[in-house]
Order: sequence, then C-alpha cells, then structure tokens
Amino acid sequence: MKKGLGCGMTVEDPKIIEKYIAGSKYRVTLGGSNIRAAEIISALGGKAVVHLVSRNRDTEELMPERVSIMGGEQFRCCYPHIVIQYPKGMRIVVNDIDFITPRENRVIYSADKACAEMPISESFIEAVKEQDIVLLSGFDMIRWDEILKERVEQIKNVLCSKNNLSVYMEHAWFAHSWQEELLLNELGKYVRFYGMNEEEFQQIIGRNIDILNVKEVADGLKDLKNKLPETTLVIHTGKWGIAYGKDAKMCKDALFSGMITATTRYCNGMVNATLCEKIALLKEDKQATVFAEKISELLKNICCIPIKKVTVNTPTTIGLGDSFVGGFLNQYEKMEG
Repeated sequence: MKKGLGCGMTVEDPKIIEKYIAGSKYRVTLGGSNIRAAEIISALGGKAVVHLVSRNRDTEELMPERVSIMGGEQFRCCYPHIVIQYPKGMRIVVNDIDFITPRENRVIYSADKACAEMPISESFIEAVKEQDIVLLSGFDMIRWDEILKERVEQIKNVLCSKNNLSVYMEHAWFAHSWQEELLLNELGKYVRFYGMNEEEFQQIIGRNIDILNVKEVADGLKDLKNKLPETTLVIHTGKWGIAYGKDAKMCKDALFSGMITATTRYCNGMVNATLCEKIALLKEDKQATVFAEKISELLKNICCIPIKKVTVNTPTTIGLGDSFVGGFLNQYEKMEG
C-alpha cells in the first residue's frame, strides 16, 4: 500500500480475518477471476459456466444470471477471503507505520482451504469437451507444491482431450518463481492467450518498468515472449491493453472490449452495456495514445489499445483485471462464433 501496489497474501489463521471483519463494514460479493469474468459476460448478455472449488448459500444466491455452476461438492462451506480497496492520498497510521498512499489499488487476504487444495470436479473435465473457450485462473491460491503439480497435470490432461480449444490463462501473484515456471512450461503450449496485469508482468520479467516507456515495455514483452513463443500475450494496465503475438491483430475488438469493461467498473463499481457504451465514447488519454502509436511502430504482431481519459473521485479498484478478462472473452466468443 505504501507503494500503491496490489497483491495477494495468504493468512494462516482464519480467525484473524474473522476478527477483522467483525469490526469493519464490508459487503459480501463473489470473487475470483473466473466468477467476476463470468459476471461481466452475463452483464453484457452472454452465457458462461463456472467451475467452483466450494459452494454455499451466498455462492448460489449471488451467482449472476446466465451463469451456471459445477463443482464445489467437497467443500460446502465458506472460507474467509477478503479484498481491501484503498484510495489514493489516504494516510495510514498504525503503530510505527505512517505513510500516504500514492495511488489507489487493492490488497487481497485469503485463508481459503478450498482454493488452497483446488479440487477439480469430474463435471469440469466433461464440460470442457462441450466448450470452445476456457478460462484458467486461480493457481496462485494453491499452497502446497505437490497439489499444484497434481492440478497442473490434471488440467493438462483435460486440455489434451479436445482439439481447437481456445484457452485464456490469467496469471496471478505467485509466492515462488518456480510456480510460474511450472505453469509456463507445462501449460504454456496449450494456451492461446496468456493474460496478466502490470504488476504481474513486472514480476514475471523480474524488473520494475515505466509502463509508458516504450522501450522498457517492448523489452519486457520480448523477454516474456521467449518463455511463451507460441502464445499471444495479453497485458492489461491502468494506461493501456496490449496483445502481443501471432493472434494480436485479430483480437483488437476483444482488447478494446476488455479495456472498456475494466474502465467502466473503475468508474461505476459495476458493468452493464449502457455504462460501457458511455465509456466507449470518451476521448483517449493523450499519453496512452502516444505510447500505443510508438510501440505499434516498434514491434510487429502487436495491438495496443489506450485507456479512455476518466476522472473519478471514488474509483473501484477491485476486480478490474477480472472485468477486463470478461469483456475480452465476451467479445472474442462473438468473433469465434
């Protein structure tokens, strides 16, 4: 928070979270990249199927329209998993800590045993055979090495079972670099689009960059491309969205849709078609537009969409990447269909 960054943290004792929320104002929502992306698809009139690792009354009652669910039989309960949104310019004073946040963002704390084990339902394996597009996410929540290896092997077998499957994999904030390498090495060859936000992008390339510095971003894209030569990279940031790879040019509309849905949530805290249409009509951010033009001249097989210029007093910082993914996939499905 001192640096204005977002991250995901594991909490060993769930009682710490329960004690925190007992004295806080909060709202119960459905989270995780898969569910939030499905929520966006539903809000835009599409349909989605979501695989759960646990389910309870809130899960079933809050699930969006046009979203069907499977899995979750093993853990019929609710484990604490909270996201704390913080604004720009907020002073935080706790014991010997005293600073002002330089930008808005969110931090995630989880003590979710179900996500840590991530049991994969047989229904998911069968459902994939009926789908054309699959989103993979949530591997960062698995705590134990052997379980992660086992789940990656299970997913790999599922992806091998069907040809012509478009797989979008959303990266996350991993505690150990070997976990990233395992996913890249074992699943990368089956993934058509590999997505991440600006912080995850910098983590995976191993250095901090200025996201408006054309050369620094281009060098980072090239380094990551060396790890995923056959995959189209999708990077979504607070200034631009980029697709880089062999399918980059064809997903311009999907990239634009992802940027619009994320910006709509940022501005309004929710997404629907009418709000998205209003955001789409706004002017582009000048700095982002110049960046997009320059990096498109520098690299081949790239598509860059600049952010719209918006001014918001109380922005929403939770679920922006997930909203991007939902908007991207909703539009991409139309193109594929």
